[in-house]
Amino acid sequence: MDPVDVSSISSLSKPVCVLWGCELNGTQRKFNFEVEDDLLENQLFIKTICLSEDASDDLHVIEVEARIMQDVRPIPIATLRASVQPMWI
Repeated sequence: MDPVDVSSISSLSKPVCVLWGCELNGTQRKFNFEVEDDLLENQLFIKTICLSEDASDDLHVIEVEARIMQDVRPIPIATLRASVQPMWI
């Protein structure tokens, strides 16, 4: 899913919230959430992380990287395993 261009609707006085989503799988293991290089503050809120029903029972680690100054370090925010996920019927 391509990031939404919010440059036409954003302003300095009013925050803008955009619904966004992506799917990671065996072929697409990474997604970059790109923000404009401007003076505005950008925040990414992650509300839901889940596995599909056909996910392997391996340990799946979700990490984020914040590009602050020159230091880029991955920070694990979730670990998921299919066998210990709640089942929805």
